[in-house]
Amino acid sequence: MSRSKPQATGLIHINRDFTVKHKVTYGPEEQIYQTRNQFDILFIMTPNSICHINEKNWKIPEHSLLLFNNMNPHKIVIPAQERFERFILSFKPEYIESFSSKDTDLLECFFFRPFTNPYILPLAARQAEECLSYMNQIIDCNELSGRQRYGYDLKNKFLLGNFLIFINSIYREYHGFTAQKVQSSYSLIYSIINHIHTHLGDELSLDSLSAAFFMNKYYLCKIFKTVTDFSPSQYIIHCRIMKAKELLSQNISVDTVCSLVGYKNLSHFSRIFKQHTGLSPKQYAKFKQVDIRRQ
Repeated sequence: MSRSKPQATGLIHINRDFTVKHKVTYGPEEQIYQTRNQFDILFIMTPNSICHINEKNWKIPEHSLLLFNNMNPHKIVIPAQERFERFILSFKPEYIESFSSKDTDLLECFFFRPFTNPYILPLAARQAEECLSYMNQIIDCNELSGRQRYGYDLKNKFLLGNFLIFINSIYREYHGFTAQKVQSSYSLIYSIINHIHTHLGDELSLDSLSAAFFMNKYYLCKIFKTVTDFSPSQYIIHCRIMKAKELLSQNISVDTVCSLVGYKNLSHFSRIFKQHTGLSPKQYAKFKQVDIRRQ
């Protein structure tokens, strides 16, 4: 596989909604990524790194894509004194949403995740070459065209759209789900999952989902469980706990976090949080602050 261009280093702000970075460092090191309000695509070009997410460690194969939505705080660890090369592309989902269609949802790989490990997408040699080409095209478009050239902004957006078509096609193939499945119950469950992620602070229940999607709640619950292996209620709690952990890590008050993730009763939120993490929200926030100071 050809190497990436040496000049493609540092952070490139294509616009306020879209950035790309090519970075080479040497371990050992830890990189903590907070999810913010953006989605991240990491193209890992070298072996022996480890991804820590959802309390699990995953070894990252050389030439892999890592796909994180705004519910996925994660940490990349380089355990040895080795070269670590990666591209990091971040974008706000609303930047690209208008390019999606009924049959082609460019954000599918970030939300439709009924798999054990939906975050790491290993690439074959040919796919890795194509991925590298996309990354360099995006960087070159910004560097060579210049911000004053006619159409530079749309060229970057088109490139990102094509890149996401490429990624979603590989994602579908790797996880073995077909367009026919996605267009039936998978497509419906994807829409419900997307709704949950974008309405965490609102009332979310089986009844409210049933009303929002004009479905019998028992049928909704049945197909949701079949596709995701979670009940809707379990999935809502999981998403709210993940979002709460992210916000508490940013030193936001427990009261504020409670409201932001859709709980109206602080004691109820604290009880649910402790059931799933083993710590109260205050204990978790204190633990994370100590952990950050140690790094």
